[in-house]
Amino acid sequence: MSEKKHSNTLDIFNIMFENFIVASYVGPIDGDILTLLGENIEQTLWQNETTRRKFFKIFIELSQNIALYSEDRIVIKDKEYGQGTFIISDYGEYFLFSAGNLVSEKAANDLEKRCNEINTLDRIGLRSLRRMYRKTGNEKGGGNIGLVQVALLSKNPLEYKFYSTEMPQKKFFLVSVRIEKG
Repeated sequence: MSEKKHSNTLDIFNIMFENFIVASYVGPIDGDILTLLGENIEQTLWQNETTRRKFFKIFIELSQNIALYSEDRIVIKDKEYGQGTFIISDYGEYFLFSAGNLVSEKAANDLEKRCNEINTLDRIGLRSLRRMYRKTGNEKGGGNIGLVQVALLSKNPLEYKFYSTEMPQKKFFLVSVRIEKG
């Protein structure tokens, strides 16, 4: 391995260490990956049962969003999967769970409106919105409730940002949520 590759690896390690990253993943979101990452989350990241269950449910919701809606698709054994990334950071008093994937510009506009709406609602408003989404559903089999559910579970606002990409009419959507420990 060249000196440059070692240097890049060390840079990545330092970034992860400085940002308290305890786990990260980039790639397709399929059943095998969900099982592997989910088991790791459930069994190794912390001892508090309530936090672990809450975190696992948020992990599933954000994973499904990537699997269903990512514009970055890959075919493995004749099945198509959405690709994205997860980052889990441990800041002592809380975890920060971040998930990201490519979206179209239209989807980015819709997501920004949805995230803004979610962040303005209290728990009663979020529950009402979740019921409304469940009634309407969507064409991809989801109920559009994932981000609402994440806000309800975490009891914190969604932190989100859209990044420009080199691909025409595509944005990288990054959403993060703070999960209090204990």
